Amino acid sequence: MFKLISTALLAAAFSITFSGCADKDPERITKTAECTIDNVEAPSWACGSTTLEGSVTAVGSASSSSRGQGFSRKEAMTDSRFKLAKKIQTFVKNEVNTFARSTEVRHVATADKVAKQVAKMTYDNSKQMRYWQNSASKEIYVLVGITQNEINQAIKDAVRPSYQNDNVLKKLDEAFPTY
Repeated sequence: MFKLISTALLAAAFSITFSGCADKDPERITKTAECTIDNVEAPSWACGSTTLEGSVTAVGSASSSSRGQGFSRKEAMTDSRFKLAKKIQTFVKNEVNTFARSTEVRHVATADKVAKQVAKMTYDNSKQMRYWQNSASKEIYVLVGITQNEINQAIKDAVRPSYQNDNVLKKLDEAFPTY
């Protein structure tokens, strides 16, 4: 009898010990993702946290459309290109102003004009670099970009006519290197 009771108590102790470990609900144990969109793990670039070396990038998105995936992708591309052009326009305006002040030449093409020219070139020449579709919402995310080299060349092409001084042109090449 003593043997039967001790066996039962030992079995109860084991079952209580191990059932405490097995009681974890797998849904409550969540993996911390680097990037989540609508509770779906997404590539880090979709959250805007990735930069590609040598390029300036922007992320755009579009909802799934009844017109098809191609239409939604074009909308996402337009969204990301617009964001990229705005980002570059601000950057170029600041860089050209800084360059003009450093060379002490006041007749440089206006920074606004140069920034708009480069932004238009960016919008036209940017390329899709990444694509992802959210499996839950079917929303499409597109990463577009343009190389820093292309941006620098466009800046130099827009600014160069304002300068006749070889020394200033050399500084222009140093400030906006191209390969």
